Amino acid sequence: MPRKLTFRQLLLSNLALWYGRSQKEIGAGAGIPQKRVSQHLRGADPKGEVFERLLAAIPCPPAVPVR
Repeated sequence: MPRKLTFRQLLLSNLALWYGRSQKEIGAGAGIPQKRVSQHLRGADPKGEVFERLLAAIPCPPAVPVR
């Protein structure tokens, strides 16, 4: 039976899907091999610096300011 994904894994996966980024592109931006990106998104929960690097590799537009 597959493990449930953590919040971090779901967040990274959904942002990558929303902004059309492949694991190869995320890995290149984060300086992590694509195979390790796959392991972080499906296996080991990315924590600390690894999570921050993966998140920074997914370019997201800035939030709209609320008036």
